[in-house]
Amino acid sequence: MIVHHVGYLVPSIEGAMESFSFLGFRKTGEVVRDEERKVFISFLSGANRALVELIQPVDEQSPVYPLMVRQGPGTYHLCFSVPRFEKESLLPRLKGLRFVPVGKIAPAPACENQEVGFFYSNKIGLIELLFTSDG
Repeated sequence: MIVHHVGYLVPSIEGAMESFSFLGFRKTGEVVRDEERKVFISFLSGANRALVELIQPVDEQSPVYPLMVRQGPGTYHLCFSVPRFEKESLLPRLKGLRFVPVGKIAPAPACENQEVGFFYSNKIGLIELLFTSDG
């Protein structure tokens, strides 16, 4: 497992760009609307290849909207890249460590439709697993 990106919840992707640009980040592509998760997503890359995923709720019905209202912008999750062939052996290990699935594992339009799954631990918070085909 390697860190793929840091998910950062923002009220507006365009509004956050000025600050992230100042910090040395640039957009790597277009803003993507993820219908399944009801969010807009944009990836940014830093000079050292660090990836940040900006996540903006589509509207008040978005599952992340209440968190945005309650906590404001900030770090939302840490995403790890995992080879797809490790998925079946990894899921029971996560359960043994008391990670609880949040939603279902499903393709993510912003990640070339590779599967992602979110898991919550009361010890470390939310993580995302990106199951890659090139692992």
